[in-house]
Amino acid sequence: MMALRPGYLALSLPTGPDPLIDEAESALLAYAEPGIFVRSRLLVRVVRDGTGRVRGLKRLPGTPVIEPITPEYLRELLDRAACWIRET
Repeated sequence: MMALRPGYLALSLPTGPDPLIDEAESALLAYAEPGIFVRSRLLVRVVRDGTGRVRGLKRLPGTPVIEPITPEYLRELLDRAACWIRET
């Protein structure tokens, strides 16, 4: 049992799988826009390199490169993939 400091709220966190995560994953899988992959346990996407300049590399402009998916981009994809409502 954990002792709480006065004024702190005790929270009960779920220990099992979160159904909201399952719903989000299903929405992304059903979304028509492809291009989300897993690489080294990270979500990534393939984009076209517009600059063609990386120190030590020579590549043509427009070469496909792999970049991690940012939290902002993931939120945008989730927003496009489903209509989210808050249940009260």
